[in-house]
Amino acid sequence: MFKHPFSNIPHDEVIKGLIEAGRSYQAEFPSKLDKVTKLIQSTDALQAIACLSIYGLFAGISDNGKTTGSYKGESFTQSHVELIQAIALQIEEDKRYFNPPTPEIIQELFDALPELASAFHYQRFIQLEVEKSKQNKSILILQEHLRSHTQLVRNWGFLKRVIAIAKRLYEPMNSNFEDSINIGATDLIDVFSYLVARLEKMVNRRWIVLRTVFSLHKPEEIITAYYKENPHFMIRLPI
Repeated sequence: MFKHPFSNIPHDEVIKGLIEAGRSYQAEFPSKLDKVTKLIQSTDALQAIACLSIYGLFAGISDNGKTTGSYKGESFTQSHVELIQAIALQIEEDKRYFNPPTPEIIQELFDALPELASAFHYQRFIQLEVEKSKQNKSILILQEHLRSHTQLVRNWGFLKRVIAIAKRLYEPMNSNFEDSINIGATDLIDVFSYLVARLEKMVNRRWIVLRTVFSLHKPEEIITAYYKENPHFMIRLPI
């Protein structure tokens, strides 16, 4: 039988601990948001988001059907990519930079985004201080748990079915789209469906190329294998 780790702690002590944690996260949130904002502002946001998505969300599958986890597993999810996209969209165009993201920036974003999301979520525990009744406090904790769950969970469906449903929904509006932008709504769905399939093929080719690199452990071997698989990256030094 599973025993909750907090079951032996008095309820009031648990609430007190959550309020203190909420205060701590609330104090940390502005600096964490500022850090992430400056990181994404200092580089090409689209390239950074692409790197985070490809290397942070894609999982592999072996020939025997066994899946391998993504870079950080459940610690980095689609919600974190959506968060950095939302932050990037708030930056004014004349304040953006378009330098390619460095490995250091990508790694900092991988580390900072989950911390920012946690701070945003857990800072709301200070609301427990306002609630007086034990029942309302329990409801608030449950609401935060549900928010955290729905932030990470997606109602996934089979792609072909999603596309088919979307086409049936938008087909009656084809003429409106054609009058406005000279292309039907279902045609737009076909375009993005093609782009998804094209991207998947490109990513798969990339993973196949890097498979031997990721299987190594020594830095010298990794570097040698990487440039062997990517000879066009080699820098020709003058003799």
